[in-house]
Amino acid sequence: MTVYIIAEVIIFALAYPFCIYKPNKIKNVAYVVLVFMYLFGLSYFRYGIGNDYFSYINIFLRAISYDWNECLNDQIEPGFMLLFKFISLFTKKYRIMYGIMAFMCLAPTGYIIAKYSKNVWLSCHLYVCLTFYYSSMNFVRQTLAATIIFLAYRWFIERKTIPFIVVVLIASTIHSSALLMIPIYFVIAYIKPTTKILFGGMIFLIVLYIFSNNILDIVAELVPKYGAYLDTKYLNAGLHQKYLIVPSLYMLLMLFGYHEGGYDKKHNSYILVNSAVFTFGIWFFITKHFILERFSIFVYIFVMIAVPDVLDSLKDYFIKDDKVKSGKIKYSILVILTILVAFGYNIFGMVSGFHGTFPYQSFLNYSS
Repeated sequence: MTVYIIAEVIIFALAYPFCIYKPNKIKNVAYVVLVFMYLFGLSYFRYGIGNDYFSYINIFLRAISYDWNECLNDQIEPGFMLLFKFISLFTKKYRIMYGIMAFMCLAPTGYIIAKYSKNVWLSCHLYVCLTFYYSSMNFVRQTLAATIIFLAYRWFIERKTIPFIVVVLIASTIHSSALLMIPIYFVIAYIKPTTKILFGGMIFLIVLYIFSNNILDIVAELVPKYGAYLDTKYLNAGLHQKYLIVPSLYMLLMLFGYHEGGYDKKHNSYILVNSAVFTFGIWFFITKHFILERFSIFVYIFVMIAVPDVLDSLKDYFIKDDKVKSGKIKYSILVILTILVAFGYNIFGMVSGFHGTFPYQSFLNYSS
């Protein structure tokens, strides 16, 4: 646990000198580089961390033994197998392979945060606390696919449909579940979250929830590789309702900013609001079907940009006059609560052992 707490210490200790005191783009980039260098170090030196840690080693060994054509015919998506095959041309060591995968997940995420976030230190805080970082050490394929989609943030927020879909298709060669972002994108990008739309959407969500078992049976028939999950806990059991707390608060914050705080005046801000609503919807189903957790990342990942963005808008809403302290106090409380909720979820994750990443172990502690 200590190494993850140190990550949080670094995030907050460097926030003031790099991001708050006389901020500029160069200092923001330097901040992100320093934070993500530490996170990369933890990822690289880990051993046995992540529930799927040894599974990916077996996949890598399989890719080493394959020729290029065999990579295309494996049960794992071809893009991922070809990536592993390409890596194997330079190294046969799984530790280096994991280092490359960590870099491919972390570097693009840091880049998007540095380029687009209105508050880079808060984005880094959310990246760690909302378990995206831990996911990168467990659901490697899903996280890499989500990272590729996250790289298309500009096209996502500007509704550049064709470029964004092309990116999703590329991500789907790493993990086919990324294709879910295509229908989700058309709803998120083209339907504004009015009160009527939200009300109708919630009714639709409840109906889907009631008949979700029947729907998943159909999906399993259409996509046979998911049929193996039908009689397992991954489909027949869900997470406790307490896991809905953070997605609920995230959605409420975005909706408040949109409907009350002037966030709707920002260009295409409703897209990020919709991403929060969809995140809640997916996590609502996760309380019934645990397997959907690994699919939530594709839309949830935008929280790292959305929360700092809406808070930046709400700052103007609360602080209309610098001479009035009440507005500053309310806004400060909101920011502090955002930080504490995320940190509290992080501590909860540590205690619960999210993604099999707790306690931390390093290969430096092993002789082999």
